[in-house]
Amino acid sequence: FVAVRVRSEHAHNTLRDVHAVLPPELAAACVPASGAHITLAVMHADGQEGVEAALSAVRRVAGRVRAQRNGRAGVQARLRGLGHFRARVLFLRLERGDSAEQRLRELHEALHEELTGVDKIGLAHTRFAPHVTIAKHSRMSGRRARRAPPLTPPESHANVDAGEVSFVELELCSMTMRKQADGYYHVFGSGELGGVDET
Repeated sequence: FVAVRVRSEHAHNTLRDVHAVLPPELAAACVPASGAHITLAVMHADGQEGVEAALSAVRRVAGRVRAQRNGRAGVQARLRGLGHFRARVLFLRLERGDSAEQRLRELHEALHEELTGVDKIGLAHTRFAPHVTIAKHSRMSGRRARRAPPLTPPESHANVDAGEVSFVELELCSMTMRKQADGYYHVFGSGELGGVDET
């Protein structure tokens, strides 16, 4: 999958704070804060050739948007408030009205355009809704997931503010390979977006 990583320690601590107020039976549903990210594209890459093709596509997209924005294609976003998908996924949302959502949508569309039809890559087409997952029932075993409480925003943290985050590179990651020492997903490589345009 292709993602932008949430590196802010304040954001990580916010995720842990939300984990701490969820019912104990949802502990297995919690996504470790060290893996915080926003997914831009999901795919199956067929072997090393597929990985190399995907990484080349990621770098082409990063290079193109970097050139369009004079080397400052990084995205700055504010993470504020919680949401959920059908009470099965609890997530941290981008602040409503944040221009970063449109920028991330443009990156998502550019990646899909670049990856569609590439040999050795099977691209998943899903509705794009940028978010940082906090917990999801699918991390639990089938029986436990069926019996689990709904994943809805705790009232005490519904409007939580995880602060400003900067996204300066696109990373091609693995869902299945062993995670890195810092707890983040295995990263095959990245495409630099450059700095954040403050204007």
